[in-house]
Amino acid sequence: YVEKEDYFPEEFEKITSEFQCPEYLLERIKFETIMEFNLHICETEKSIYNERIIFPLYSRENKGFIARDYTEVKPQKYLFPKNMPKQDFLFGKINSEEVFMVEGVFDVMKMWENGYKNCICPSGVVFSQEQATLLIEKGVKKIILLPDGDEAGIQFKDRMKEFVNIFDIEVAEPNIFYFSNGGKDPFSINKVACS
Repeated sequence: YVEKEDYFPEEFEKITSEFQCPEYLLERIKFETIMEFNLHICETEKSIYNERIIFPLYSRENKGFIARDYTEVKPQKYLFPKNMPKQDFLFGKINSEEVFMVEGVFDVMKMWENGYKNCICPSGVVFSQEQATLLIEKGVKKIILLPDGDEAGIQFKDRMKEFVNIFDIEVAEPNIFYFSNGGKDPFSINKVACS
């Protein structure tokens, strides 16, 4: 039995109109995507999450979040709730036995905009047994890895090898997805027919 705990404070406001959206967000994704992924915003001056976009995360029992600075001046771009077990949570959509796994929340949303509706991220380059269990319970059998094209992405790919006994894991050919001009992550993808 997993204890139900909500890490999602009431001070977060659900985004329901484009007027609430920081320019930072609208420059990166469409408003429909913001609605689809249930993004929130924090505009509470007393909060450490003030001036941040709130991305809801889900575990087996709980709701958590990542808070992303949209001012581009705060010392930490991303904040997680202090006592939230990050390794229990995923961001994204699971609608079939096959999912794409990327590193970041914007990667997930960009994939969704480009027609890849089954895409998740573990919010970084660590994937845990708890997250694997969450996928198993959702019926996932195959993971297509699409890591960033940097050193952390290579390490992420290597770490996923320990889960090959649970899932059929494939590493997508990055040049199918990334711009030929050196795009380093799925956020910079161009819609390409993958056959």
